[in-house]
Amino acid sequence: MRIQKHIQTANAVSGSKTDGAARESTLSVLLRRAERMSITLAVVTNIIAMSTLAKADTSAGRIVVCGDEWAFSDAGITTSSTYVANVVKWFGLAPAGSGKKVLILDGQSWNAGFNNTYGAFGTTFRSMLAENGASVTYRGYTDDPVALSGYDAIFVDGLNTKYTSLTADLASFVGGGGAVYVAGGTGTFSGGDIGEAAYWQPFFTTSTGASDFGLGDNGWFARQGTLHASGPVGDGVTLIDWYMGQNVRVGSSPNANAAVWDSSGTLVATWSADTAGLSLKIKTQPQSQVSYWGKSVSFSVNTSNGIPPLTYQWLKDGVAIPDATNSLLQITNLQLTNAGVYTVVVSDAVSTTLTSLPATLTVNSAGVGIALYPGVTIDGVTNQTYGIQIKTDLSNPNSWAGVTNITLAVPMQIWYDSQAATQPQRYYRVVPGPISIP
Repeated sequence: MRIQKHIQTANAVSGSKTDGAARESTLSVLLRRAERMSITLAVVTNIIAMSTLAKADTSAGRIVVCGDEWAFSDAGITTSSTYVANVVKWFGLAPAGSGKKVLILDGQSWNAGFNNTYGAFGTTFRSMLAENGASVTYRGYTDDPVALSGYDAIFVDGLNTKYTSLTADLASFVGGGGAVYVAGGTGTFSGGDIGEAAYWQPFFTTSTGASDFGLGDNGWFARQGTLHASGPVGDGVTLIDWYMGQNVRVGSSPNANAAVWDSSGTLVATWSADTAGLSLKIKTQPQSQVSYWGKSVSFSVNTSNGIPPLTYQWLKDGVAIPDATNSLLQITNLQLTNAGVYTVVVSDAVSTTLTSLPATLTVNSAGVGIALYPGVTIDGVTNQTYGIQIKTDLSNPNSWAGVTNITLAVPMQIWYDSQAATQPQRYYRVVPGPISIP
C-alpha cells in the first residue's frame, strides 16, 4: 500500500516544507508525472453518482482535518477520489447538492498552488461540487474578513494572518451546524508545523471543547505504509495523496474519530456535534439458527465506526465464552448442550460498549423426515452414529425404547423399519447414539 506515487520523491526532500528550492526541484519531477495522469471530472463524479450512501444530515456541526493539502488538488484528486467523495457526501454536498452553498478559502493560492497543480482545492474539485448542484464561492489568498453565514460548508487552508477573527468565525459557523474542512501541512506558516498547529488550535478547541484535537506539531512526514480507515470519511479509503504533511491529534476529544491512519500517525480525523455519525454501531446482528448434533455453526457481528481497536466477547446464556473474542464465533461438533442464547459485547478504544441482540441456537439430534413408509430419513453428519427409538403410545413420555443404531455413510440416509408390518402403530425419534438396545 502506498500513500501514493510521489512519496518516494518526498522522502528525498530534507528540512522544512517551506524549503522552496527543495520543493520546487521535487515538483519538476512530479509535474512531469502529472502530465501523464488522466485527471477527469468524470472519475470523481461517477464515484459519487454510483454511491448507495444516503444523503448526509448536516444539521449538526462537523469538522474534517487532514494533515496534508494535496488530496483535493488537481493532481491528487484522482488518487484520493474515494476519500474526497466521502467528505463531500458526509458534508451533505452529494449526490444531490442542489441548493447547498460552499465557500472555499484558499490561503495557499498566494504561490499559485504549486504551479496550479498541487493547490489545496483545485478546479477539478470545484467543478465536481458544481456538477452535483452546489453553488461554489472561491476566494484565493486574502486577509479580508468574509461573512460565513449562509454557507453550508467551508473548505479552508493556508495563511490568512490579517483575518484575525477567522478561527473564531469558523468555530461559530460549526456551532451553528456548519461543516468545515481544514487542510493542514501547507508549509505556509512561520514556524513550520508548530506555527501551523498553533494557528488552527483555537478553532479546534472552541469547536470541540478539547485541546487535544487538531493538527500535530511534531514535524513533517511522508512515508509509505498500509492505510487503515474507519467511519463515514474513511470508508473504503486505500489511497490518499500525501506529501510532507503533519499528523493529526485525536486524543480524548468528544465525538472525534481517527478516520485514516497508518504507522506514521493519524492522517485524517473527524469530529461531529452529533455522535450518531461517528459512534460505534452494530450494522449486522447475529442471527438465530437451527442445526444438528455433530455439525458446525457460526455467529458473526458486523460493526461500523468506532475508534480502533475494537474488542469482542461472546456470551452464551449471559456467561462469557472463553477465548471467544473475535467478530466471528465458530462452534464445531455441536452437542445438545450448545443450545442456548448467544450475544456479543463490542467495545472500542474510547470505552463505547454495545451488546448485540440475542441469537438463539437450537440443536436437534438430526433432521428427520417421514414419508409413506415405516421409517425415517436422517439428515446428519457422515460417520456419526445415531440411535433410533420407538414407542407406541405418545401419552407415556417415558416409553421410548431403542430399536437400532445407525452410522451414516452419507449426510442423508433412509432407515426402514422391517418389523413395522407385524407391529402395532409406531412412533419414531432420532437421538445421539450409540444407545442401548433391549
